[in-house]
Amino acid sequence: MRRAAAVAIVGIALWLSGAVLAPVTAGPDGGWLAALPSWPALAAAIAAALVLVAWRPPAHLMALLPLIAVALPWMPGVDAGLVYAGPLIVLVWAAVLTLGWGSAAAASIRTCSCATDPWRAAIAAFLIALAWTSIAAWRVAPMRPSGDEPHYLIVTQSLLADGDLRIENNHTQRDYAAYTVGELPPQYLVRGRDGQIYPVHAPGLPALAMPAFAAGGYTGVVIFMILVMALASALVWRIAWLAAGDMGAAWFGWAAVVASCTWTFQSFLVFPDALGAASVACGLWLVLRLDASERAMPRPAAIAAVGLALALLPWLHTRFAVVAAGLGLMIVWRLYRLRPRDIAVFAVAPVAGAAAWFAFFQSIYGTPNPIAQWGGANESQLAWIAGGLSGLLFDQQFGLLPYAPALAAGLAGLLAGTAAGWRRATRLQAAVLVVGAYVAASASYAMWWAGLSVPARLLTVLLPLLAPAGAVVWLRLRHPVARAALAAALGWTIFATASLAFTARGQLAWNARQNKAALWFDWAVPLAGWTDALPAFFRADDLLGRESLPLPIFYGLVLVWIAAIAAAITASAVIAVWLRRRSPASVSVQAITITALVLALPVATVLALRMQGADASAPARAQLAFLSHLAGGTRVVFDLGRRRIVPAGEAIAAMRISLPPSAGAESRGVGPVPAGRYRITANQGGADADVLIGRGQPIASLDHGPIELALPVAVNALIVRGAADRELVLEPAALWPARGRQRALRALRYNAVTAYFVDDRIYAEEQAFWVGGARVATVVLQADPGIRAVPLEVTNGPVQNHVSVLGADQPFSRDLAPGETAIVSVTFDADGVARLQIDARSGFIPAQIDAASQDHRFLGVYIRIKE
Repeated sequence: MRRAAAVAIVGIALWLSGAVLAPVTAGPDGGWLAALPSWPALAAAIAAALVLVAWRPPAHLMALLPLIAVALPWMPGVDAGLVYAGPLIVLVWAAVLTLGWGSAAAASIRTCSCATDPWRAAIAAFLIALAWTSIAAWRVAPMRPSGDEPHYLIVTQSLLADGDLRIENNHTQRDYAAYTVGELPPQYLVRGRDGQIYPVHAPGLPALAMPAFAAGGYTGVVIFMILVMALASALVWRIAWLAAGDMGAAWFGWAAVVASCTWTFQSFLVFPDALGAASVACGLWLVLRLDASERAMPRPAAIAAVGLALALLPWLHTRFAVVAAGLGLMIVWRLYRLRPRDIAVFAVAPVAGAAAWFAFFQSIYGTPNPIAQWGGANESQLAWIAGGLSGLLFDQQFGLLPYAPALAAGLAGLLAGTAAGWRRATRLQAAVLVVGAYVAASASYAMWWAGLSVPARLLTVLLPLLAPAGAVVWLRLRHPVARAALAAALGWTIFATASLAFTARGQLAWNARQNKAALWFDWAVPLAGWTDALPAFFRADDLLGRESLPLPIFYGLVLVWIAAIAAAITASAVIAVWLRRRSPASVSVQAITITALVLALPVATVLALRMQGADASAPARAQLAFLSHLAGGTRVVFDLGRRRIVPAGEAIAAMRISLPPSAGAESRGVGPVPAGRYRITANQGGADADVLIGRGQPIASLDHGPIELALPVAVNALIVRGAADRELVLEPAALWPARGRQRALRALRYNAVTAYFVDDRIYAEEQAFWVGGARVATVVLQADPGIRAVPLEVTNGPVQNHVSVLGADQPFSRDLAPGETAIVSVTFDADGVARLQIDARSGFIPAQIDAASQDHRFLGVYIRIKE
């Protein structure tokens, strides 16, 4: 009976996990629909559950308790349950599989050498980190280099090519063209005393990256960063083990740091924070070795190497000098107590480095002041610390803990006190002073969020300190409730980093303060406006100024979420005490803890929204997701109000997507919108309105009443410009089968034809469009009624090229001379649609052909749709 129940629960829950829910219309009385996977999918889900249970039954039926999250969206008050109607359900399944079937894997891991031998474990930590960050770097490659990365790279080029830091000539020569598109003006605030432009960024990273850049350019520097951080990851494992003396605790402390998105992304981004973290890991290793009195003293060569690592910190960034000084004093104090003669061995590099550091500023700017390159600008103020600290920790865009809650264990370990396990690790008070001084320096900085950045970049250098503290916390907290909570935090951390790196090629990882909401949280809960319930430092309509503290609502939301999570853990502990009399399996207590945390998310969401008087429902987004799933394949549509299955066509025809008036908004948009036929109505009011797809010219107008719109391909966003005082209604009439995952990013009208551009390989202009050089681009053409065929005028650029067009009347593929034009005939199908694939093998940059041009695009062929 237990196995049969497990099969039924797992199979049905797996099937329900693929459901998409949406209201028929906006409002409390609109009714809800659910698009479920097909009946064969249900049979496949039950078969998969049967195989799983037949292979190994769950450790306890209670292990399936967290699957209550699957049922939450179907319960009354469905808005809060929609938290799990999306990617977050993956976390619930990971918890269930771990609770029910993880014991076998755990037994195998315990016998592995990486769980019994510290040195082999450190090697395994290196290899895992190397693979993890390499794959992440490959996935995120289209987003890089960005931000300040090109500026560090061009300083490297200046050192290699000219042997100096005067970068004006390198920018003039466009040395950055190999890794950056467009113009890159030099980044500086004041000139040197010789009148030359010197970089505002410290020269440490460019100097260290010189051999890698010389060998492999930008890619070589990325490989260099990955290797250094993989070695630092191994050292992080080692210091976690030195602190806790326990293999399991060391792996937890290591994973909490290395799996965080901050550490992972900085491992391949060209910023000094990663090398700073590696240097801090070296210093912390020596501190822990000196504190472990039962071990032999480190060799003088190792002590001198750590001194060199700490001496590099100020050269990487001025703010790292605080950490270097703190760790240096801790090491000197311990050496004084143990072997004073080694103080000189350790101090040679830091003293020489500090003297050279001050002399560097004196020689360039005429003052030893290490912030001279900022020209005396007031970039930091003590009054900003409170706001910067709260943002660095809790902001949904740039905070550390929303993406890596496992690091809360390390923070708690630093602040908790002198537990017995910590006494072997280091002097807590000194470590807290180091952390506090650096955090204060970073939080007081005017731009603590670091611009267009991955979360908590400025805290990267402190992460090695959190590994030993987190390991000790894991060691000390042995209760099943505490272990389950820590494991859940680690699971969230891994899930967040993996999805940031592997979804949308990393685009979700970079936030801008103008967004007011985190892209990743928007993705994690796609059917509700969950970001309205999360702490957001920059939510104010007027965008808080540098000197502003967060609004009180920010602190209130932080407290709501902390209280909800704490209440879930406390309730789990109380239930565990009550169950202890019946000698329950530890998996039951852990399952109850995970379930309590699962329920805490929608509860905290409701409380946070009510505190603000807000509503996080996103009916239009849910409705469009519902339609996209119906267009993607066979679905079982269930009407939750009438409790019956309805035909898909009936559900589509009943749906009414409303965009309420938005006073002052220039445009409103919804998306993605699947391919199909729609009716768009602008209710009441008399203002004109135009329909656009992406940026560009209108493809239709609402000036004279409702319009019928046929979309031959799914579009990323359907935008209505104007009529801000009118309610807009989108009503689907029919959906067309999805062709892959292509979505039009933009559409423009050319005579009697609308062109839908489904990738970024086309540069659309008002009269025609360019296909990028050495690119294969896809365009979908839709003709007005009565148009059966059109000629395409294909004009080559000023270089020899080979051009092919697939989807024309006759396949076109031939060499074109510079400036040569060819005519290609295109006939539309019965629906008035033609899908073309255009390949330009070569290309040119206009600015390199014409000195007066400022166009640095790489262009291939020019396509004009003729009458």
